[in-house]
Formats: sequence, C-alpha cells, structure tokens
Amino acid sequence: MKNRLLAVLSICIISFTLLVGCTKSGENETNTIQTNSEATGDNVAASDGSTQSTSEGGAESTSTSADASDNQDSNKPADEKAEYAEPSGKEISVDAATRKKMNVFLSNFSEAGLKEYDESQKDFHSIFIWAHTWVKINKNEYLKFETLSGKEFSDYEKITLENINTITDKYFGFTITDEQASTELSKPNDDFSFHKMFYENGALYTPAGDGESYTGLSLISKVEDLGDNKLKLYFNEYSQDLDAYYSNKEIDYSQTQEEADKNPEYEKLDAGYAVVRVENNTYKLEHLGE
Repeated sequence: MKNRLLAVLSICIISFTLLVGCTKSGENETNTIQTNSEATGDNVAASDGSTQSTSEGGAESTSTSADASDNQDSNKPADEKAEYAEPSGKEISVDAATRKKMNVFLSNFSEAGLKEYDESQKDFHSIFIWAHTWVKINKNEYLKFETLSGKEFSDYEKITLENINTITDKYFGFTITDEQASTELSKPNDDFSFHKMFYENGALYTPAGDGESYTGLSLISKVEDLGDNKLKLYFNEYSQDLDAYYSNKEIDYSQTQEEADKNPEYEKLDAGYAVVRVENNTYKLEHLGE
C-alpha cells in the first residue's frame, strides 16, 4: 500500500513539472513573436518615404539619401546657365520725352554691340568689350594710348578699371573689384581672344585701331510695368545708313518705330526686350535678350 502511494505521488510531481515547463515555453514564444513584429514595424517605417524612422539605421538611411541628392545638385556644371523666366506686366503708355529717354538708354547697348545680359549671371568678358566700345563712341577722354614691350602688339588703348566702373555703375548699377576683374578676365574667352584684349595692373588693354563704325539704334515699341519699380521695354534694333553715319547726321532718338520704318536711312534688324530698374529717375539694366 505504501509503495502504491509513493508511485502515485511521483506521477503527480512529474505531471506538474511538465505543465510548468510548457507554460514557460509558450511565454517565450509569445515574447519572441512580439519582438519580431515590432522590429518588422520599424523596418516598414524606415522604408516608407512619407514616414520618419525612429531607428538610428533609418535616420542614417534618410540622411544618406538627402546627401546623395545634394551631391547630384553640386555636380552640375558650373557654367550651366539657368533659364531666364521672362516676366510680363501691364502695358502702359509713355510720352515723347520718356520715349526718347528710353531710346537713348537702350541705344547705348545696341550701338556698342551688347546683345545679351543677365544681372544674375554676368558675363564679364562681354561687359568689358562693351565698355571699351562705349568709351570709343561716347567718352574718348577715358581712352589712353600706351606703347608696351613684350606684347603681341606695341600700341594699345588703355581704359582704367576706375573709368569702367563709372560706366557699369551708371548703366548696370554695380562696380567691379580689381581681384574680380583679374580672376574673371583671365578665363579663356573666344571674343576676348578675338579682340586681343587683356586685363593687367588695374586696366583693360586693347590693340589700337581705327575704322570702326557704330550704327546701332534701338527704338521702343511697347512698355510694361512689372511693379517694384521695374519696367519691361520691348524694342526693335535698327542700323543707320553708312552715308548718314559718316556725314555725322544726328540721330533722332525721339522718333517712333513707324517713323523709322519709313526712313530709308534706317534698316530694321532684330527685335528684343529689356528689363530695367528705375532708380532716381534713371534706368539700370537687369536683363537684355531677344
């Protein structure tokens, strides 16, 4: 009888031990599933572009992606020009005196050969070539002649940076430092090479020459008010007849396009527009194009 009781007690102990072991195993399995589920949830959030990951790995991945995008932008060519967004405004009428003033302002560029300009992407070679021509037409006292040794030519026309800045400030509203001129004008440029120009010791040098004719003339056709003290001037460029030019016949800057079209002394060339800033009753060029 005693032996039977011991046997039953042993069976009960074994059964209880097995039951406890199964229960603990089930808890561990449940905890393992919850942990994997939470980890999967983090991974899904990290791979979703619209959700910010809370894991360090997800944050690093997002940062790396942003850095890659920034690097793509920085790898764009430095000389790639951004496209200019041509503005439009409300057309306004101008009187004869204002029309003449606008025609004179625009003709300072057409007669000296400046066809394109954008304030945000300055082409210093074109500006200096234009300034040299402008001086020969309008301000000959700025032009000095020097004989240089060790250069391709011996006689050069010299214009100081100080005088060039007087012109750029008047028509564009900016000046140029010596360091800026030295850096920009040392870069290769076909037009600069063609004119045999170079910048040295605070001055622009050009081989001395004669015989040029400057016959450009611009006449406005329409004016738009862009707001913020800015105007858009539509114009047509004309070329004065050489006989009239060499006879020193004075140009009538107050004439309209209709009058110029009927005048055999003028040939219509290209149409274009200019965006100008009005400052103290003067104009500053911001953009020039076709």
